[in-house]
Amino acid sequence: MTIGQSIISISHLGLTDRDLTFITNLFRLGASQLANYQLIPSNLLDQAQVVLINADSAESVAYWTTQGRRAVNCPAVWISSVAPHSHDRSPTDIASTSIDQINIDEADITVARPLVSKKIFTALGQITAPASKHKTNTVANENSLAVLVVDDSEQIQRYLGLKLPQLIETPLALEFADCGESAIEKTHQKNYDLIFLDVTMPGIDGYKTCKAIQSHAKSFVVMLTSNASPFDRIRGTMSGCSAYLTKPPNDERLTAVFRKMLALKALAQVTSAQEVPKHDTDSFGDISNNLPNNLPNNSSHHLTQQFFPNTQDRSTGQ
Repeated sequence: MTIGQSIISISHLGLTDRDLTFITNLFRLGASQLANYQLIPSNLLDQAQVVLINADSAESVAYWTTQGRRAVNCPAVWISSVAPHSHDRSPTDIASTSIDQINIDEADITVARPLVSKKIFTALGQITAPASKHKTNTVANENSLAVLVVDDSEQIQRYLGLKLPQLIETPLALEFADCGESAIEKTHQKNYDLIFLDVTMPGIDGYKTCKAIQSHAKSFVVMLTSNASPFDRIRGTMSGCSAYLTKPPNDERLTAVFRKMLALKALAQVTSAQEVPKHDTDSFGDISNNLPNNLPNNSSHHLTQQFFPNTQDRSTGQ
């Protein structure tokens, strides 16, 4: 399967001129291994899904560990002049003339100079691999939203695995499945708040998978497809999906999905006697018109603010 424009943005921090020239030329040459990545300027650091950092620059290390990591919330590739014993070794083990110790996230990767294309390709492949295949910075706790991504495309898994944690501040408990059978099994073992479900997969397709999941679970299911025809939307609605997105879903659409899911979650918390309006595959407009009159004031807004603290409520202006 292809994912069209599902591009992972790579920025950089404190790289030497030589390192930056080498990496820039790699992207300019259009290597097939970089087809799903784009290099963006350092002044767009807040838009990155991966950051390349000069581990030998005390200033860059200090900025990232004290401010950057929290602000950008993405994994980093640390480039150092001192080679670690293995590619996965943490930079906390790297002795440098300018750095005694680097406090690094366990999802990060280190690369030793001199830089060669294979090192960059391998590092980016590892750091953007699906969460099911390596450790991630998504930590489950009682406030986490349980999210399941079901897609046989590793590129889509990587894309959503990096993108989703950037949309909300509360941690996500992200899990992945590459087929419908696996997804159905997982939903029998665990309740998921949100499920992203590919339509076209080997074995059971997304429509049958959604119908099977909704027969025993109460998850908010978002169908993912490359073709969003009216007929596909009708099939999705009939199978029980809550929303329908074309690949690759942009930030606005993904955020709208979370908002809609949170509003329904708030509704479910305050009423179980009335039917929750689930199926609205045509738009992501304000769903407050569909909420019952006995919903407490601002309950939906309160839950949304828990996960989107820096956003305004469009209806109240709060």
